[in-house]
This record gives sequence, structure tokens and C-alpha cells, in this order.
Amino acid sequence: MTIAPSTSGPTPNLAALAHELRTPLAAIAGLADALRVQALGPLPEAYVEYGRLIRETALHAISVISAMAATGPAADERHTPLSKAAQDVIEVLRPRAASQSVSLSLEDRLGGPLELPARATFQILFNLLDNALKATAPGGSITVRLDDDEGLARIEVADTGGARLAEASGGVGYAVMRALCAAHGGELQLETSPLGAVARVWLAPAAS
Repeated sequence: MTIAPSTSGPTPNLAALAHELRTPLAAIAGLADALRVQALGPLPEAYVEYGRLIRETALHAISVISAMAATGPAADERHTPLSKAAQDVIEVLRPRAASQSVSLSLEDRLGGPLELPARATFQILFNLLDNALKATAPGGSITVRLDDDEGLARIEVADTGGARLAEASGGVGYAVMRALCAAHGGELQLETSPLGAVARVWLAPAAS
């Protein structure tokens, strides 16, 4: 598979969408923060935790939208080894997976270091795993596989929640990820079945 890096910026419609989404997401983050700090009075601990999670999710969505609206990868953008990025994202989400009784594992098949844009790679991995965790029932599993595919980085996220994931495959979340992949010379594919789902991402590595 050959994927040409994208050199153009977002379409006017995409840029307008990104602009329109930032304001309500910032409001959600602000309201959630009021819950987190119990601005209106004491709350049960579970509600405080929900406020924290909502705030973090809204801020993450804002960062993804900002990446979508960018004119493309910055010339001075920091790069990171794909293996490290995958390990970092898995460690961030491992407590959540454990709380849901979902096993989370990494299969690193890369033959050596493969550098990718740090911000976009983290966001793509985070979104893929976040969606998989939402879809996977307790007792299920999620596996992240890393490989080199004819010079491209290939990331696979396989889970046992395919039936639910299929329903969301055409949603805004996947549209965001496809746009983010395209902006960094990549592509996203999704295969689902009643038994599970596999999301595959190809990304162009940093020029050596």
C-alpha cells in the first residue's frame, strides 16, 4: 500500500466545523470543572470523578479538533517512536480497562524504531482505544498490534466489541480520526463482525 502525504490544509467546511465545536466543548469542560472542584457545594465522590473525566474528555476533543483544523503537520513537530507512543497510551488507559474487567495487551512486531508525529499518533491511538473500551463488555479483550507495512507504520486495534462498534463506525469520532490520519499521510479502515472489530491505521513515518 502506498499513501501519499497530505500537503493541503483542511477544507473550508472542516475548518468551520472545528471552529463551531471548540466553543461548546470549552463550555462543557468549564461546567465539568465546576463539578470537579464542587463549586456549588459538596458532591458525592463519584460525581466529582465524573466531572474530572468529562473535563479531560472535552479538553482532549478540543486538542483533536485543533489538530484537524491545522494546515498540516508542522515542520518542527516533535516525533516519537511508535512503540513508546503505544505503551504510553496503554498505560494511561490501563486503569480504566481494569475497572471494566477488559484485558489490554500490546503486540509489537516492529523490526526497529519507527518515528511518527507525537501529537497525532497519541491522539489516534487514544481515540481508537477509547472507542474499543466503550464497545467491549466486561471479560472482553483489546489487542494493539504494531507492524511495518512496506515502509508505513501499521497500527491495529482489535477488540471483542464489534457489534456495538459497528453502530458507531460512521459517527463523528471516526470522521475526526479519518481526517487526522489523512492530515498526516495516513488512512483508517474499520472491519466489524458480531464477534469483534479491527481498526487499522497506516501512517507515514517521519523522513529520516
